[in-house]
Amino acid sequence: MRARTLATHAALATCFAAGAALAVPPPPGTPATVAGPPGATLHNAAEPGAGAFGAQCSVERPCSAGLTCMTGRCLAGSTAPEMQWVAFAGGPFTMGAKGGAGQDAEPPRPVTVPAFELGRTEVTVAQYRLCMAAGKCTAPAHQGYNCNLGAPDREQHPINCVSWDQAQAFATFVGGRLPSEAEWEFAATSGGKDQAFPWGDAVPEAQHAVAEDAFGKESARGTAPVCSKPAGNSAQGLCDLAGNVSEWVADGYGPYAEAPKDGSARADMPPPKDSKGCDKCAVRSGRVHRGGHWASQALYLQAKRRDALLPDDPHNTLGFRVARTPR
Repeated sequence: MRARTLATHAALATCFAAGAALAVPPPPGTPATVAGPPGATLHNAAEPGAGAFGAQCSVERPCSAGLTCMTGRCLAGSTAPEMQWVAFAGGPFTMGAKGGAGQDAEPPRPVTVPAFELGRTEVTVAQYRLCMAAGKCTAPAHQGYNCNLGAPDREQHPINCVSWDQAQAFATFVGGRLPSEAEWEFAATSGGKDQAFPWGDAVPEAQHAVAEDAFGKESARGTAPVCSKPAGNSAQGLCDLAGNVSEWVADGYGPYAEAPKDGSARADMPPPKDSKGCDKCAVRSGRVHRGGHWASQALYLQAKRRDALLPDDPHNTLGFRVARTPR
């Protein structure tokens, strides 16, 4: 099951015509953790002991005192995810590109982004599970092939198979929001620089991104733990802005020439007068996702590349990260 763009870009065009910020990020490759009871963290590598925080549980495998078996793990209901934030001062930059990144990235235009903070990593299964335990997030509707929530040993992989609304619910839970498309691109170009990828202009190699097709291999493995490709980090230390999972952003999908120039997110597009040839677009417009994914070809890893899906159309190649306005 691979991500497919919303209907097709041609069909979309037809329709629309009608915590504290990190001053210095941790060293590349630092494993992400989530908060738990004092002294406890969830890790992907080693399974916790029976009944401990984060351990698998069931009726036959109860949790230790003070913990509850929720979503198949021993969790504390009041536990909130620990988030790592990277601060951006914002500023003017050229958003979009002419040629190379696809016609959806045209025309390039000046945009000024206000100060914002962005999650250093894509949201992990462990973090999302805590939101579910608190009753603020729901389980992905699909938990089949390469969906991470129900798979063993993937707590530090990015959550995937989630809808746009589920991503938004998690962002609200941690006091944030989904990034605007402009904020995302500003971060993915290491602060608005004129470069093709988060790491610069070097042609993508296996060390840069979790993206099997980009390197001539069969894309059968799926995602990897977040921050497992430090050579592909941005200058500010953000991980996986290219590859692993593509990321929902806040914007409704529409012509680039009409997008906001103040760094804000484009509102949901109004229903078209004539939806002929546009699959379900009269009900709700598409939402943008950025960054390429584990099954992407190299073209889709470019920082200025745009794609869109219906907001209720989750895929095993699609996840998200969270932004917030500085406090």
